[in-house]
Amino acid sequence: MSEYTFSDHELNDLREIFFTEAGEILQSLNLEILDLESGQDREASLKAIQRHFHTLKGNSRALGFTSLNNLAHKSEDLLRSIQDTAIDVDRSLIDLLLSIADNLQIFVDSCRSNSDAPSNERLIERIEGYLSAWRNSGNTENDASCRAENRSGASIYEIVFGLDAACDNKAFGLQAITERLLTIGEIIRVASNGDSGTGAANQVSISFSSSEPAELIRDLIAVTGIVKELEIKKQDAGKAAAAQRPGRDSALKQEALQTLRVDAQRVDKILNLIGEMMIGRSLIGQILSEIEERYHQDYSVKKLGEANAFMEKILSQLQKNVMKIRMLPISQVFRKFPRVVRDLSIEKGKQVELIMQGEKTELDKSILDVIGEPLIHLIRNAVDHGIEPPDERKRAGKAVTGTVSLNAYHEGNQIMIDVKDDGAGLEPQLLRKKAVEKGLRTRDEIERLSDEEAMDLIFVSGFSTADVVTDISGRGFGMDIVRTTVESLKGRIQVRSKPGEGTTFTLKLPLTLAIMRAMLFWAGNRLLAIPMSSIERITRVKDSDIQTVAGKHVLRFRDKVISLIFLNESLMADRRSAGQDQNKFVIVVGYSYKLYGFVVDTLVGQQELVIKALDDYWGTVNCTSGASILGNGQVVLILDAPAVIMKETQQEFVGT
Repeated sequence: MSEYTFSDHELNDLREIFFTEAGEILQSLNLEILDLESGQDREASLKAIQRHFHTLKGNSRALGFTSLNNLAHKSEDLLRSIQDTAIDVDRSLIDLLLSIADNLQIFVDSCRSNSDAPSNERLIERIEGYLSAWRNSGNTENDASCRAENRSGASIYEIVFGLDAACDNKAFGLQAITERLLTIGEIIRVASNGDSGTGAANQVSISFSSSEPAELIRDLIAVTGIVKELEIKKQDAGKAAAAQRPGRDSALKQEALQTLRVDAQRVDKILNLIGEMMIGRSLIGQILSEIEERYHQDYSVKKLGEANAFMEKILSQLQKNVMKIRMLPISQVFRKFPRVVRDLSIEKGKQVELIMQGEKTELDKSILDVIGEPLIHLIRNAVDHGIEPPDERKRAGKAVTGTVSLNAYHEGNQIMIDVKDDGAGLEPQLLRKKAVEKGLRTRDEIERLSDEEAMDLIFVSGFSTADVVTDISGRGFGMDIVRTTVESLKGRIQVRSKPGEGTTFTLKLPLTLAIMRAMLFWAGNRLLAIPMSSIERITRVKDSDIQTVAGKHVLRFRDKVISLIFLNESLMADRRSAGQDQNKFVIVVGYSYKLYGFVVDTLVGQQELVIKALDDYWGTVNCTSGASILGNGQVVLILDAPAVIMKETQQEFVGT
């Protein structure tokens, strides 16, 4: 037997798998350390943390990441000493474990970028300090094998099998087998004899430690098309004790077996192809309608219609199922936040509890990848600005520990995310004062703002209530970027606050950006669409209902006066003659705390659109978020409502 050597291509693939898994492990590691600090289940948390260190150690050693392997190995020793002794889990130990997690992340990043990682000598010294204290406490009389014997008994298995010639990629086949084994035990050694011409393994030998029976191991790895001629031999129990690994429960094993890791780009390609198929099916449907008008009594035409309906149903189901593959739980973003709150509250001398709900709520990966940064800013803002210091909360009759709540839930075809704190809240008058001081608004403009509109000032670029500039806040840049990011996702953000009671930010986001339901309409000679998620209401008005105030067209709507935007003027299309008191349609959309009315010529109706990316169409301000193709081949432009409103208000501001 000789050690198996991967080809460069296989090694690159395995590196990507390692980095993906390492990212997941490090996120879970942070959460387990915080659970350990909370004292909920000391033993379970310690075992989970040690398992994460052990997995990183083994995986990094296999790929030759020596520095990462050394730190993970030393960290595992530390966890073993904590488990086997009565070392107190205090603040200093938690800080050490979090520092280890941070440094492991640095090492992973440096391995990914092939750059040199900073020295970790001081961190190793801190770890050695704890290990020395443990050794000097007289608890070293039992060596590793004795400790292993005290745990639930494990057995050492020698597993020998061949790799099936039908396996196209034997490296990935071997990786799949080892990943399955790691769900129930520990791999001690992997060796193989390979084909010198191809570098592919023909026969593999694995030394494996597990408390599970040989029958389960056989069922787990006897994968048709990968494994052949499988042989499992059990060694004596004494050799097994030295390699015991805490087992995972059966539910986790089953979940690991049922999970398939797929590159997101592959799913995106499939979704794009489905989008093209939907457009093609619409074209066929349009042609079929024309044929049915001519030959409506023909039996073959009738059967063709039935076949088209069947294909439409299957294609719709295919689209929905592929979309579900892209849907991921928001917990992947949420689990970063406990560490953020913990570190910042300590830095600011505050006591803050983070409550998270709706972690299983799913949304599209394209949105999930972007929404993390805005949420982190909102949470940091809540801890830094919202939650008061303990003495202030005590004087106000509040609990000393402040609360930041994060809640995700579905509402119709949108996902809602609430970021709420029970802090000091926003003072509208203070916001007005700051806006004038910073030259962002004139006194006349400020006096006309309602309290809701005044709170909306926090989203203006350059606005800040902080008197001192720090690395966290005070520069006036942040909340405006949060709004810009949310609106780039075709979503909205609103703020509600009561002085002394707290503040709530609500993000409204579409479930996906790939396919959306939209309202189609004509404005001038252009066919346009607006996402239904942006529409508050659609109403019909007459010319006589439209009034002019200070040169602006307005409409009274729900006891409010809303500004009107004639889209055929705003988008530089030819305006049709209005006639005498002619009926018009107004699409009411929300932007910030205001409502605006888009005046259009004719409504076409709602339709589900496959969105295609579109370059800037109208110049410096892009008023579209994409385009789609209808069944008759017509191109429809999808409006970006906030961009249209901003374009219109900017023109008013400069007097155009």
